[in-house]
Amino acid sequence: MAFAGLNFMNFVERRNFIDEKLREKGVEKKPLSADGFLEIWSHYDKDGNLTIEEQEVDDFLNEYLTSAHAKFIEALSDAEIARIKKAYIQGLNVEEGGRISLEYMAKLLPVELGIFVLFRAESRAKTAVEFMDIWKRYDKDLSGFIDASEFALLLKDLLRTGSSPVEPVDLSKARDYAEAFLPFFDINHDGKLGLNELARLLPSKENFVQLAVDKAIKLDALSASDVQQLLDKYDRQNVNGTLEGNELSAFVRDLLATSNNDYSADMVRDFEEVILKACDVDRNGSLDAKELALVINSIANAQSKGGDPVQNFYHQHSGKKS
Repeated sequence: MAFAGLNFMNFVERRNFIDEKLREKGVEKKPLSADGFLEIWSHYDKDGNLTIEEQEVDDFLNEYLTSAHAKFIEALSDAEIARIKKAYIQGLNVEEGGRISLEYMAKLLPVELGIFVLFRAESRAKTAVEFMDIWKRYDKDLSGFIDASEFALLLKDLLRTGSSPVEPVDLSKARDYAEAFLPFFDINHDGKLGLNELARLLPSKENFVQLAVDKAIKLDALSASDVQQLLDKYDRQNVNGTLEGNELSAFVRDLLATSNNDYSADMVRDFEEVILKACDVDRNGSLDAKELALVINSIANAQSKGGDPVQNFYHQHSGKKS
């Protein structure tokens, strides 16, 4: 199912009605991510055709509203909730067969969330390894940025990753997404987009590196099976039992994300070099399971010095001071 367009402005009044009611009641909203919304949606969209049956809409809205807003049900009366639901489903009569589409529901969300919901539903790049592969195609000069003019092309690659050749992605759709996303990414209007910003296009997930480091700190070391599970999360391209190239870059990106939400592509490259210098025992430019364990356990041990263990590891092995 293709989405017709990205014009969200026709739905502002309905969306603001919900925000207005919450403000009146003094209710603090609990943000719901695009992936959180899609997880709820997929529970009801069992056939995956991006629509929900009319008889399921009420249950879906109950679950969405209680997940999206803290204390929502307790704060609003039954009549107010019914009115909000009515505002949401006004478009049901124009949906074929009484079904409601994800595209329609996304337009009722806050604008940024709605755009991410639609993109997530159509994006075929599901892993950091896939994302790093696409990123490097466009950051050819290793500047750590791409131009806004290249943004639509990168999005087109993200949309078509894993699709068959007979399902080409229309560049106009990627341009629509680029235009919709740009205000949320290019905050300073310099026409440059960094790796840290564009990584938001990936599905949010538990950070596997963070989980591994936390476990290593708690247990003093990771078991062989824990290390293998971590390696398998990133060994997605060559599947040869080592992390190299985009696999290693994806691992390092996630490692930096545990420490710094403002990381850059330069920092990823720099940290890769430091990790290989410190832990690539056989000097073959990749990390096997034993070397990966050395990385994680070394970072866990750096925790004893206080402060950020990732940064402690970096400064210890790079020779650079904070």
